[in-house]
Amino acid sequence: MCSIINLTNTNQFSLNYMTTTRSLNQITKRYKESLLDGDLKNALSCVNLALANGSDVKTVYKKVFTTTQREIGQMWHDGEISISHENRAAGITLEIMSRLRSNFEIEDTDAPLAIVTIPKNDNHTIGARMFADFLMMEGWRVDYLTNHNINKYQIPNDDFIRYINEIKPKLIAISVATDLAFIECNNLTGFFKDNFPDIKVIWGGPGVSRSLNIDHDIDFNFKENEDKFSEINSISSKPDFICCSKAAFESKECKEFLSRSMNLQENSTFDETLLKIGNNIKVLRVAKGISQQDLANLASVDRAFISTIENGKRNLSISVLHKIAQSLDTNITDIFNN
Repeated sequence: MCSIINLTNTNQFSLNYMTTTRSLNQITKRYKESLLDGDLKNALSCVNLALANGSDVKTVYKKVFTTTQREIGQMWHDGEISISHENRAAGITLEIMSRLRSNFEIEDTDAPLAIVTIPKNDNHTIGARMFADFLMMEGWRVDYLTNHNINKYQIPNDDFIRYINEIKPKLIAISVATDLAFIECNNLTGFFKDNFPDIKVIWGGPGVSRSLNIDHDIDFNFKENEDKFSEINSISSKPDFICCSKAAFESKECKEFLSRSMNLQENSTFDETLLKIGNNIKVLRVAKGISQQDLANLASVDRAFISTIENGKRNLSISVLHKIAQSLDTNITDIFNN
């Protein structure tokens, strides 16, 4: 279990609220009220309570953050709150996400790298930040580039080409919140595909699902399904994958796509199998919100030992796998098949 803040100095409401077992729906409702009040301490209390009650970090992102931000965004759209109130709420959630991020930041410099960005004319960074954090939970290193980096100040194309050639990402993820930004997403994808055809591109966000008139709860390989969408003629530059599922990277289709992008293919060599096992352990660990040191303590091994396992550089015995599985509250089968 992870915690994000010491609550000893919070106000009396927070202390009283923390001492009561509440459902995730109740916690989410109170979290929304805290955001509307601009109350960071109470919002933090709600998140810590969700974690203390057994929710993992990914569940907090999906159920608490996503639900409340969508509802608050709708309140602004309906004229119930001002844009200032909406921005303040988003700022609080982004602050809490930054504190949670220390629980799943990727320590392995050899982990595959993804770029997460948003297109021009889209100032909604919270969806992109969630996109980036979910990728980190799946074992990716992430370079997070919002429009402040790419679009507002217009990094020259040749400079950006040099940057990508230097960092060599395997994946570029574009988060699209608005319909207007979808047009720019198409242009940005064209730039990537023209210059880096081997790098996979994934789209996500409500701007994608609305523009393509697709179900908000679906993930799929785009090229295998493009004939299903009448709006397809409006797209000149096609992504490799679309992730619009509320399951947030948990669908079979998305997991398979990310694994292929990591070069974890079926019929892999022994070294690739060790790498896959190590990555699966990392994903399970991150989902639990625990560090490599925490897992090492639970499994009674050294942190460096866990690091070599997650890097795919350690041949594991069944007894060690069993200890790690128990420490992660799972079984060996899940470590192989996650």
